[in-house]
Amino acid sequence: MRVIVEDGEVLSHAAIYYSKVRTHDFTHSVGGVGSVATHPEYRGRGLATEVLKDCINVMRESGCHLSVLWTQRRDFYRRLGYEAAGSEFLVRARMEDFVGIPCDCSIVEYAPEHLPDIIRIHEQEPLRTERTLQEYEAYLGIPNVEALLAMRVNKITAYAVMGKGEDFHCCVHEWGGEVADLLCLVREFARRATSGHVTILLPASETPLVHLLRRMRLPAVFEYLAMMKVINLEGVSSAVGDYVSARTGREFQIRRRGEGFSVCLGKEDVTLDDERKLVRLLFGPDAPSSVVTGFSSRILHALDACFPIPLFIWGLDSV
Repeated sequence: MRVIVEDGEVLSHAAIYYSKVRTHDFTHSVGGVGSVATHPEYRGRGLATEVLKDCINVMRESGCHLSVLWTQRRDFYRRLGYEAAGSEFLVRARMEDFVGIPCDCSIVEYAPEHLPDIIRIHEQEPLRTERTLQEYEAYLGIPNVEALLAMRVNKITAYAVMGKGEDFHCCVHEWGGEVADLLCLVREFARRATSGHVTILLPASETPLVHLLRRMRLPAVFEYLAMMKVINLEGVSSAVGDYVSARTGREFQIRRRGEGFSVCLGKEDVTLDDERKLVRLLFGPDAPSSVVTGFSSRILHALDACFPIPLFIWGLDSV
């Protein structure tokens, strides 16, 4: 927690949390920001901005590549270099959507002895957060978290989590395991909901559950993944450079150039004059060819094949 204190009174504060977010090919060190608030009598004096600048410096010094946060006040955070980026979807499912779908697994409530199975299943996800045992225990112990597990022949085959504090009401925001059994868990959550329906948080990339829900033609709503900011250019360039070079056979680098950034692929480079464009280039949701100009069509085609990077942050890991 970073705070501004005057005469023993907290005037403004923000919390930082750290995580390792795994994509298909590499891991990003991510610093999350939450609980940003200023005492009502001291608002309008730039205190929240100063706290956030301090948070950014602390996260950078701690080795974070990226910072993420969630807010309805996007313009305020854009002044600090954050931009809405990445992709996720919310799919709405009703009880009647599951008519005719067999469900022959057993469903049980989460208990601490199930934690090793949840860890085993989560760590099989290509898009995941690398958590400690203590983090799993803390997250699943947050008030209003409901977790259900599917079981077959005394083996846990799937799990799903709904609710978290005051957030994710009637939203299944973490899940994993066998797809058929996941549908059973979602149906059970929908049965318990007073509204008779739930929403399911999904990554933009293709997974067996995403593929199945699309086939069911359930209504989906696009959302940005988060407000994001690159805070360690060298770290991001190194991680992403290896990823792009392996796919294109060309060296990829991002370098600071004056007040902007130089994006290089092979012998070609372009300059981005806004750090927020860099986030959108790397994490979308749009294809690079709609974000940058100046590359040849051949290079833009290569970039479109690499980006956006399929980053996803599960609900348990958000603030």
